[in-house]
Amino acid sequence: MKKTFASIFCIIASLALDACEDSSASKIENQIGKPCDIKTFTVTCVDGDVLYCNPDGIIQLSECHSSDSNKTCVTFDKKQSLEECNDEDDDCDATSSISAITCVDKANQCSQEGETITQCEKTPSSGSTYIREYTCEKTREGDLYYRRSDSTPCYGGYGVCNAEGTCDKPVYCETDGKHCDGNHLITCNANRQKIADCSAYTTPNVCTVIDGNAKCISEKEICNKEGEEKVTSCSTNTNKEHYKICHKAENGKLYYISEGSRACLDGCNEDKSACAPVACQDLNETVTQCRLQNGSTTYIDTYTCQANASGQKQLVLTQSDKCDNGYGSCSETGECIPAEACESKTFTSRCEDNVALTCVGKKIKHTYCENQSTPATCAVINGKASCYEEADKCTTPGEEIIVRCNASSGKLSLSICTESADGQYYYISSGTRACENGCNAMGTNCE
Repeated sequence: MKKTFASIFCIIASLALDACEDSSASKIENQIGKPCDIKTFTVTCVDGDVLYCNPDGIIQLSECHSSDSNKTCVTFDKKQSLEECNDEDDDCDATSSISAITCVDKANQCSQEGETITQCEKTPSSGSTYIREYTCEKTREGDLYYRRSDSTPCYGGYGVCNAEGTCDKPVYCETDGKHCDGNHLITCNANRQKIADCSAYTTPNVCTVIDGNAKCISEKEICNKEGEEKVTSCSTNTNKEHYKICHKAENGKLYYISEGSRACLDGCNEDKSACAPVACQDLNETVTQCRLQNGSTTYIDTYTCQANASGQKQLVLTQSDKCDNGYGSCSETGECIPAEACESKTFTSRCEDNVALTCVGKKIKHTYCENQSTPATCAVINGKASCYEEADKCTTPGEEIIVRCNASSGKLSLSICTESADGQYYYISSGTRACENGCNAMGTNCE
């Protein structure tokens, strides 16, 4: 006998939601779309679907049961934490990475607990391939389903899954970088090709180029005014609000792009949608706060006391200036600490606690590798410390690759595989080379 929505809600109420009442359905509907913290939100099964906090910090009800009658929500005994979801892997199962509750395909039922199977799989929205192991596990509902128990990148995610379900070597490509081919994002890294289908995202994306970077982006991110800022959420764990800024893409449209986060003066507001408003006494009085952006540049934000529509006096962000030209650091109390002076001829560039120290403009510049938009590792190459991503790693010393071709200058940007002081190898810039007939249409090589 099928349980009613209300009875199911009663069963899961103890997990985190409101107590069971006649208005259960409306209470769940009222939660959908509200801000949430993916680290603390309790995922629950709701009438065969999954109520969870997505990577953007918004409560969402997956269409597990309603969109496909062959799927349903189940509860396993153990939580699963295999891989993190990221901006370029929208197909990643956010629910299974933080909870024992997830959406399963009824076709994946099994008969012997503990039995394992292995197969190669491609994530369409990112193009990445994995060798994944599935183990037959019993759910709290008493059924047996295959559940992912291990996941290893196939040739770093660039491999090809064949018809037999095993992993073949990557497709060779010549020019490192990313470009759009229709609605597909083509990535070439260390002569390995990966193809992501932007339309395969949960919400179909489009492939376009923004600030020189090709990427998949949702039409939901369309904005109206270039440079316009929008706060998306606030984390009580970090006491920071996340925001994005409107940028113009090569397809002529405007899109919001995430710009990271900034510290709140007094924590998050009640619904965690932004920093909490801070009351002030005297109109036009100001308060300053130092912050680090993009891992290397520091700013002094100025808040001014202004009256809102209700007449309440609150501090509002009115100006951002670089802290000591961006080279300074922030104290624990939010003050700007000027950078130490240095002389490039005598300064020893180095790594300290994954922070790259360099001498720029007679100032010691701190670049925090872990705070980059993509986490990186500090390494010293040719006497200079810098942050290098996983994609920068290489294995053949002296190998030179093309990064991109600049249509305006008609020159190739090149990188060469170079050894670091700690014995690792990374691609670093090796200058440019002019193209006799300019760049090709894709900007990946000379014509």
